[in-house]
Amino acid sequence: MTGQGLGAQVFSKQVENCIAHGMSDIRTYAARGVGVNGYYTWPRFGYDETLTKLALEKTAWWEQNQSYIEQNFPGAKSVLDIMITKEGRDWWKQNGTEMASARFDLSNGSRSRRVLEAYLAERAARGESA
Repeated sequence: MTGQGLGAQVFSKQVENCIAHGMSDIRTYAARGVGVNGYYTWPRFGYDETLTKLALEKTAWWEQNQSYIEQNFPGAKSVLDIMITKEGRDWWKQNGTEMASARFDLSNGSRSRRVLEAYLAERAARGESA
C-alpha cells in the first residue's frame, strides 16, 4: 500500500486524537534502510529534527554533508529547513539520514501541523487520497 496515502491518512487521525487528548508532541525514530524510508516520509508529514542533533548523532554523515548543506541551504537549522523546497526534498531523499529524535509539534499553528496540512492539500490537488 506504499504511496497510496494510507500512512498520511492514519497519521493525520493520530494527530487529531493526540491534540484532542492534550498532548504537546509526538516523537519517532525516522529510520533509513532497505525498505524503510522514515527519514524522508516523516519530515514530509511534519516531523523535524535540528541539524545540531544530527551533527551529534550522525557525526560521519554530518562531516560528509555539512559544507553542502551550508552552501545550498544557507540558514538551515533543521531538516524541514532543507525540505522546504523541491530541490531540498530531492537532495534529502538521496542524501538524508535517519533521525533518532524526530519530533512533531502538536501546538496550534505549529510548523509541523502546517507542513502536514500542506502535504495533504498537495495530495488532494493531484487527486490522490490522503
